[in-house]
Amino acid sequence: MIYFRVLALQAIFLFLFLLLFLFDVQAEQLSRSQAEQLWRLNNREIKIALSAITGARGDLATADRMPNPTLSLSTTQINTHSGIGGGGIADKAIDSVLRVEQTWERGGKRDLRASAGRARVMAAQEDAVEAERQGLIQLYSAYWDLKLAFDRERLTQSSAALARQSTAASEKRLKAGDIAAVDFAKLHIDALRVETDARSAVADRQKAQFGLAVLIGRELVAETLVCADDWPTLAGPVPSLRDAAGVDARADVKAASQKLAAALAVREGAKALSARDITVGLQFERYPPAAGFSPNNTWGISVAVPLFASSSYYRGESMRAEADLDAARETVERTRSFARFEQGRALADLQSSMERRRGLENELLPEAERVAKANEFAYLNGGISLLDLLDARRTLRQSQQDLAAVRNDHAKALVTWQLQLPQPPTLGLTPREIINEK
Repeated sequence: MIYFRVLALQAIFLFLFLLLFLFDVQAEQLSRSQAEQLWRLNNREIKIALSAITGARGDLATADRMPNPTLSLSTTQINTHSGIGGGGIADKAIDSVLRVEQTWERGGKRDLRASAGRARVMAAQEDAVEAERQGLIQLYSAYWDLKLAFDRERLTQSSAALARQSTAASEKRLKAGDIAAVDFAKLHIDALRVETDARSAVADRQKAQFGLAVLIGRELVAETLVCADDWPTLAGPVPSLRDAAGVDARADVKAASQKLAAALAVREGAKALSARDITVGLQFERYPPAAGFSPNNTWGISVAVPLFASSSYYRGESMRAEADLDAARETVERTRSFARFEQGRALADLQSSMERRRGLENELLPEAERVAKANEFAYLNGGISLLDLLDARRTLRQSQQDLAAVRNDHAKALVTWQLQLPQPPTLGLTPREIINEK
């Protein structure tokens, strides 16, 4: 019965191998630079950020203009009994008034609105750069997660193949009476556990493929995505916090600073509301002809100034502007503090992952491989028990899985750290067109 189960498992994995072969034939080998190009073409967050820039420029165009003049035409003194009289339009008994009015703002209101608008445009541009940086971290994390999923799938399949071979060899020894049935059952249970891990690894790889596909606009062909680049090496200069860009040079801090500048301009604009605007009007008035006299045409000028009903007029606008200014100041300090924290965390994560990777690659994994190979030989020659063999195999599998995971951690930490630098050196970033976009 056990023999037929082993044959069935072998048939299943042969079928999976054929599927993987077909998958590899149709796979889309994707390098990091290609993934970034696709991300830039299809990323929705960047498109939203560019739309915000356009909207801020529209608000600036609205703010940086003087009030629109008004033109009015009116008629008065129309008698409801005698009507407007006969004759042409010039002989009608109506009083016509043509009037043009223009408001002149005082207190520098227009300049203050324009200053706030320009600051908001610059803040939107910096927000777009920050969205790009955050998006790149997310993109490369998804890329390395897919690479890790493929490595785990390969490792689990290799372990499953070894377990199947051991099960088949142990079954022959069981029939020959060389091992006990309970030892064979333990070996078979371990093989089933490894088979389960292999199936889980396939599912994890599929989820990682879809996670990357969503970011680069390849959802319909997610199952074909394959990472072409290998893990980054440990070579390179020793990272130092001195290499990171100053916090005031970061896009998120600059965006917060520009929003503070806008809030300052709005506060000054609220103060300027107390400066009374002047509205000047020019009118032409035509009286109807009377008693045979020609029409009486007159010109007039008017000046209008608002009267503030109380000293608390525009108090609400001032209170709101002060509150927004205080919030903007706190946001700048909070953003600076978070920037320092993020840079320190990125450096700590990178240094920690580098140390752990060196330890696993240079010491732990080679030792686990040596012990596993020695235990395989010893078990075949009756030198150790089955439990010792299974323990050595589990240690090797765990070491291989740990190394794959720490390589993933190192790759992610390296990307995050490089994006803290003034000019990221190794990501192959294309020139940013966000700031200079017209």
